[in-house]
Amino acid sequence: MSRKPSAVSTRPGLFRKTDEGVPEIAETDAIGETEKTPTIKRLKRTYQVAPETIILLDALQLDEHTRTGHKPELSNLVNEAILKLGKERIPEHPAIQRYDLLTSKQAEHRTSNT
Repeated sequence: MSRKPSAVSTRPGLFRKTDEGVPEIAETDAIGETEKTPTIKRLKRTYQVAPETIILLDALQLDEHTRTGHKPELSNLVNEAILKLGKERIPEHPAIQRYDLLTSKQAEHRTSNT
């Protein structure tokens, strides 16, 4: 008597190489390609800051969460603060100009999808 293979055994394994694609992954790739949003590359860096700066950063996060109902990532708040300081002190710097261009493209993408 021959046993029918189970559905699990017929699927490609997680770590096994096959020539067949996984349908779920193919579907998400196709969806992702149609809805590409310009993204800002983020790098991890470590800095030493005063305890008061950490308290202020937490207060800024809490304030935005209270006002908007959205809790921002601390990295986004730090990024925003550094960009504001950069625009104030060296507005002609190419990094600031590239960031402004990228954020304007993100804003266009958001408005075109709504």
